[in-house]
Amino acid sequence: MNEAPLLRVERLSRHFPARGLLGWRIGDVRALDGVSFEVAPGETLGIVGESGSGKSTVARCIARLIDPSEGKVFLGDTEIATMSAGKLRPHRRRVQIVFQDPYRSMNPRITIGESIIEGPMNFGLKRDEALARAKKLMETVRLDPNSLDRYPHQFSGGQRQRICIARALAMEPELLIADEAVSALDVSVQKQVLELLDEIRQRLNLAVLFITHDLRVAAQICDYVAVMSKGRVVEYGSAEQVFGSPRDDYTKALFAAAPGRNWEFGKFATA
Repeated sequence: MNEAPLLRVERLSRHFPARGLLGWRIGDVRALDGVSFEVAPGETLGIVGESGSGKSTVARCIARLIDPSEGKVFLGDTEIATMSAGKLRPHRRRVQIVFQDPYRSMNPRITIGESIIEGPMNFGLKRDEALARAKKLMETVRLDPNSLDRYPHQFSGGQRQRICIARALAMEPELLIADEAVSALDVSVQKQVLELLDEIRQRLNLAVLFITHDLRVAAQICDYVAVMSKGRVVEYGSAEQVFGSPRDDYTKALFAAAPGRNWEFGKFATA
């Protein structure tokens, strides 16, 4: 890594209570178990693994949508995993997340403009300034800046995901989490959104946490890769190293089950 890490995760764990047929607690399910990694500004770390491996739980813990059971999460020098809700508020804008389903990620009752400006206004930005920022971001994601008065149902899935990216960027984050952000899109639209994400990463020097089950996408867009299984990171390194010469048996089996064998490394070309 070329810069000091923006995000540093140390032995992060999350346990959920397991209950029997009568509702009695019979133990814990360890959704995350001692997960550690880091991401520097301008870098993309991919977290890959099969369904149920803990990928999305990691994202939600880092964004503090759920609280970790153990471990630490540092944004720069600030530890946020154990921070109270009141103290955490100023740091929430530093981490933004784009979810998988663009159809459920937006309030259908308000315009896309209101969706984009809501966060910045909650942090004190004046309405006219927030709207000016929203128009610029619509241009950034290659959508018509004059369409802010339209509603989500008037856009396609790919366009909605671009709007969700603009909404996240409106908070001027340092870390962007893409949680299966292209898996619900058609293949041709996936490529467009991936190119957009990579262009934004370079332009804004963002740290990106890219969560995906699609190994081919991870190989192309990620600088580093963490492979997860049963809540643990079983392999972690550069994309070339992890994909080119995996060491862990689970990683080898995961790659063997994926279609195709000729991984293409390197960022998507951007305009």
